[in-house]
Amino acid sequence: MTKDEEFDMTIAYLRGKGEALDEVNRLKTEIERLRAELAEVYEERDAAINEADKWAHHWEVEENIAERLREALHEAIDEVEAWASYASPAMQEKHDLEGVLTKLRSALGKG
Repeated sequence: MTKDEEFDMTIAYLRGKGEALDEVNRLKTEIERLRAELAEVYEERDAAINEADKWAHHWEVEENIAERLREALHEAIDEVEAWASYASPAMQEKHDLEGVLTKLRSALGKG
């Protein structure tokens, strides 16, 4: 092999190495871009989870309030029925006791 051929082979080899290094650097850059993108996805996921947790807590609080209101209305219906028993049938009819109790029960879904 001549010196020129050796030189040409060395240059080709080094060019191949350079191309390989360029590819390695391109891949490193792509990996870093993907890591940054993944970090953004994780941040968005975490934010969505936090928001869902807030809404879940909100609905739990709302359900607790609704349950307390249902219990209070149930007790109120019992009290109206108890006190109404002291009224004469004429007074019960005059003030539409059955209609009032029906409205109260329908609010509880017990129409």
